[in-house]
Amino acid sequence: MNAWRVTMVLFAIAMVLPTLSYPIMNSLGKGESKLYDMVIIAPRKFSEALKPLVRHKNSIGIRTRIVPVETIYKSFEGRDRQEKIKMFIKFALENWHIKFVLLVGGAKEIPVRYVWNEDYGRFIFPDKFYSDLYYADVFDKGGNFVSWDSNNNSKFGEWWCKGKDILDLYPDIYIGRLPCRNVFEVKVVVNKIIRYESEASSKKTLV
Repeated sequence: MNAWRVTMVLFAIAMVLPTLSYPIMNSLGKGESKLYDMVIIAPRKFSEALKPLVRHKNSIGIRTRIVPVETIYKSFEGRDRQEKIKMFIKFALENWHIKFVLLVGGAKEIPVRYVWNEDYGRFIFPDKFYSDLYYADVFDKGGNFVSWDSNNNSKFGEWWCKGKDILDLYPDIYIGRLPCRNVFEVKVVVNKIIRYESEASSKKTLV
């Protein structure tokens, strides 16, 4: 292969690699400089129903955007969907400086992370529980990403006689979940949130 062909091959590789390495920048806005306070993670089917909430939050000074969970799954690496979501939250913390994450959907729409905490035996208490703190605890005190699986046995948040993970347990963002199962439930909850926050704001103004 002559020098010209080598140059063309290297050029083609250089053009492709950024797309492969940083798909999130292409799908969520390459080089986007805007900062956000809140990110709403939800299935794409809920996006329209959530738009009034986004407008409301922005109107009261909480910079908010929706990110479809399907985009996260396609754009981030991770051993499973839960870790991909957590890697996106890490990205949003580092690049958008978010403070709040709102998950919209039940366990089928936005997966939960089960943690293992069998201190007293499975015949007394369940051997695992789900915890959205997993999504909020992104970094340890040294600023390193925490997977909640330090011994790499695919049992997260272990704290029992057979094994323990090194856990930080301090949330780096405020996390919440609206466990809605369908668009109707999303609309109901969104309307209630907007009504409550609007009424609370008007009462403060009167006082």
